[in-house]
Amino acid sequence: MAIHLSHHDEIALITLDRPEALNALSFGQLHDLNRILDSIADSPARALLVTGAGDRAFSAGADIKELMGRSLVEQRAGALLGQSVLAKLDQLSMPSVALINGYAFGGGLELALACTFRLAVPSAKLGFPEIKLGLIPGYGGTQRLPRLVGESRATEMILTGRTLDAEEAARIGLVNRLVDGDLVETGIAFAREMTGYSLPVLGLARDAIRRALDLPLPEGLKIEADLSTLAFQTADIYHVQAFRRRIWEHHQVEIRTRGRVEGDGVGAPPLPFTAPFGFDGRWLVWSVAGANSFNRLYLYRVETGATLALTSDRFNSTSPAWSRDGKWLYFLSDRT
Repeated sequence: MAIHLSHHDEIALITLDRPEALNALSFGQLHDLNRILDSIADSPARALLVTGAGDRAFSAGADIKELMGRSLVEQRAGALLGQSVLAKLDQLSMPSVALINGYAFGGGLELALACTFRLAVPSAKLGFPEIKLGLIPGYGGTQRLPRLVGESRATEMILTGRTLDAEEAARIGLVNRLVDGDLVETGIAFAREMTGYSLPVLGLARDAIRRALDLPLPEGLKIEADLSTLAFQTADIYHVQAFRRRIWEHHQVEIRTRGRVEGDGVGAPPLPFTAPFGFDGRWLVWSVAGANSFNRLYLYRVETGATLALTSDRFNSTSPAWSRDGKWLYFLSDRT
C-alpha cells in the first residue's frame, strides 16, 4: 500500500508514499485513504497529520495516466470518489494538518485544502494547473479554495493555473505557517496546541465558523448561540478520553493536594443523574461528600462497570475539572 499510517502518541500521521511519482493520488490510493480515515476516526488519536514521502512533493495531484481514455461515467465516478474521501477528511472529528513538503498541485492541493490547517516548507509550490490540460479541479478545489482565500484570488489561481510559492501562499492565507526546521516535528508541536482540548467542542467551533460563510450575520449569530450552549452542555472540561489511559492502566492520578488513590473495583454509590459523561461516552465522573470531612471522587467505567475512587479531605461536592495536561484535578474547596 502506497499510503502509510503511523502514530506519535496521540497524533496520527498519514504519509503518501509514491515519491517516484511525486506522491500522485491514484484511485487505489483514494480507496486506501478512505479506509485509513475510518480507522483513525475509531482510534484514540486526537489530531491527524498528512504529508508526502521524500523532499520533493506533498502530492503532485491525480495520477494523469489513470485519467486517459475514461468514459464520462467513469470520470464522474472518479470525481465523486475523490470528493467523498476528502469530505471525510474535512469532517473528521479531530483537527488535521497538511504538512506540505514540496509540490502541492491539483488533487494534492485539494487534499491539503480538506485539512483544517496547512504548514509548508519555504520551497513548497502550490497551484491548480488543471486548466492547462483542459480540466478544472474535481475533488473540491473550486469550493474550498474561495472559502479560504476569497473568490477573487481563487478565480485567478484556477483560471490561470499559476503556481504560488510558499511565501505568497502564506500571505494570502492558503498556508497557515512556514516551517524552516523539521516539518513533522513542527506539525506535531502545532497539533499539540489543540490536542489537550475537547474534540467535540473543537468540532462545534469549526462548525460555527463554517456556517459563518453561508449565512447572514443574524442567522450566524443564532447558530453560534446554539452551538456555544451545546458546548457548555457537554461539560467536557474533564478531558476524560485523552487521559483515561493514565487512570485506568496505572490506577493513579496526581492530585494537587494530599489524598490517596484506592484503586478500581471500589464500591460506589448510585450514579447521580447529573454525573457528566466523558465525551467518548466511556467515563462518568462525580464526587460525593463523605464522613469525617473526607469526600470521594468517583470515575466510573461504563463498559466494565468498574470504579476508580479517590479520597481527599479537600474535595467538596462540586465535580472537579481536569487540567489540560491531564496531570491535575481542580476543584472548589473552602479549605486551605
